[in-house]
Amino acid sequence: MKNKFRKTILVGILLIFNLSASAQGNYISNMQIKSKAELNLKGPVKSVNTLYSYIKPDLDHKRKFRVFLENDVANDIAYQFNTDGLVTRKTNYHRDEKSLEVMIPTVVFLYEYEPNDSEEKKNYLALLKPLNSFDADNFVKRNQHISRGIQTERTGKDIEITGKKEYFYYTYKIEHNKITEEKMYKDKARKMDEKMAALYDEGEKPVLDNLCYVKNFIYDSKGNLVKCTFLRGNAGLEFESYLLDNRFNICRANLRYYYNDQNQLIKTSLDDTKEIFVAETYTYDPENLTVKKRNRTNRLLSYLPSDNVEYTYNENRDILETKFVTDDEINQPLFRYYEYEYDSNKNWIKCKMYLEGNKNEATAIAERKIEYFQ
Repeated sequence: MKNKFRKTILVGILLIFNLSASAQGNYISNMQIKSKAELNLKGPVKSVNTLYSYIKPDLDHKRKFRVFLENDVANDIAYQFNTDGLVTRKTNYHRDEKSLEVMIPTVVFLYEYEPNDSEEKKNYLALLKPLNSFDADNFVKRNQHISRGIQTERTGKDIEITGKKEYFYYTYKIEHNKITEEKMYKDKARKMDEKMAALYDEGEKPVLDNLCYVKNFIYDSKGNLVKCTFLRGNAGLEFESYLLDNRFNICRANLRYYYNDQNQLIKTSLDDTKEIFVAETYTYDPENLTVKKRNRTNRLLSYLPSDNVEYTYNENRDILETKFVTDDEINQPLFRYYEYEYDSNKNWIKCKMYLEGNKNEATAIAERKIEYFQ
């Protein structure tokens, strides 16, 4: 029972660290915000919205479930960004559990950022050495205010706010021209009355009531990030799923990075100081130096048909093939295949999914409507 609980809270830490540079399964992505880099979006993207234009008609409920929630590429989430590439709105499209085709009222997260904080932290990006196919913006967070609401009409713009605005603040410590510490604070929810609004206008922040976590970053002699330790802050903070949008979590863990002689990231692992729960290795394409193959050993996400998964990527960093490696007999296909059509920015706008091990017949087709800043 104790082991099971520890694995459960480590799922939270996995959501925080987001080992992969590409999209993970939708159980994860439905619960956390992703940056443009993590969504593998290129160019001045203003918004992206994904929908299914085709689903194989003879699928039973279990196979439909795998289409919507277990594929490796698409999900029912829409994003909007500002000109700095920061998420300003995220919309989760929820499906009725019985039919999986009927959409129920959507959950919307609205993000506001403090302009002075954003300008100041732009300087921090130069202090981090990006991890090859990993982007530095995964590490530096902007102070933000988040509202959670319900969209009254699927195609409408009206938002009914269902909870108080949440305030999150991130502070950093710099040593030897490197970020060595990140702290996240969550201010207590409170009504934004006229007096409080006036304080914000004057640039005065509320008292930071709660420390959510502390991260410490350790580098090698070449300046590569080799370890990130995570320590939970105030034990009295409640764990709510929507707080994962802020990479909030509740346990202690270490994320470790390993490199080859060319300073390419070749392995990451997640442990709780005693046991490794997740590990990934990376193989690079020698021509364009992007990740060609990713092998993942995962003891946390039990919905996958195997703990050992191999992903193959194309030159645009999109998944071409997923292979589940196992000696056990399972009732799911061992292979998934994906084909793409791209726009001029090399962002996919149409994806054919072959989720049942058969390359000759598409299980579903997802399409993305992408709007760009002019």
